[in-house]
Amino acid sequence: MAISGVRFGPWHELHLRVTSAIRTGTGARADGPRAPRLSAVTRPDLPSRAWPSRTEMVWIVAFWLALAALFILQEALEPWEQDPIRLGQIVEVLVEFGLWALVTPVVFWIVARYPAERGAWAGRLAGQVGVALAFAVVAEAVQHGIVRPAFRGPPPPDRMWSLVGAVVRLRILDEFVIALSVLAVGYARASLGAARARLLDAERAAADAARASAERDRAEADRQRAEAERERLAGQLTEARLGALRAQLHPHFLFNTLNAVSALVDRDPEGVQT
Repeated sequence: MAISGVRFGPWHELHLRVTSAIRTGTGARADGPRAPRLSAVTRPDLPSRAWPSRTEMVWIVAFWLALAALFILQEALEPWEQDPIRLGQIVEVLVEFGLWALVTPVVFWIVARYPAERGAWAGRLAGQVGVALAFAVVAEAVQHGIVRPAFRGPPPPDRMWSLVGAVVRLRILDEFVIALSVLAVGYARASLGAARARLLDAERAAADAARASAERDRAEADRQRAEAERERLAGQLTEARLGALRAQLHPHFLFNTLNAVSALVDRDPEGVQT
């Protein structure tokens, strides 16, 4: 290595390497990689999906269709019915359970979006029961006020359906029980979604902690390797400096000895010979 006609030996190159390693090692300890901070896990709404997924929708429709098929089969196999089941009865059952298939996702969404939590559970639960009652009234009105007269003909005047009569005589009780059952299933679904969300949070936190620990171990291992390399190069630099110093001192000792001998020759040639 030569700069402007000045020639440096290998020990100087070693000195540059050691100096660079020392600076790099110091910088790595001061500004080196730090353990990543645990990422904040954003907890999704409970449950994570308020509106039912496609799979849930398929299960909802399949459940209500299966229940409608069972009711139709029951109507067809009743021993006291002499006449075969009519088309109007089948349509009435399909419409009733089809309405509940449409209402179920809405109830699930309401429960997930506005759960009965602490501090507001009474008002929200009362509101949800009121919504269930409203759905029961609508289902009763569609079934007995629209579908049945359309397919079975208008009933006698003394048996005409009215909303007030259905409420007073508790004819909507069956539909109200169905609505409350759907509401209960919605709460079960919300609880399951909350449990899954907490489990997902725990898994993410554990993964972040493991990743942070691995990064800290890796950074510590890199720091130790850099420190060992720095010490090794520093030792080599010290040995090179000592060797260069010895190489510089030997000629001086020889020159001083020769000067002393030559001075003695001039002063006392006989003493030098002896």
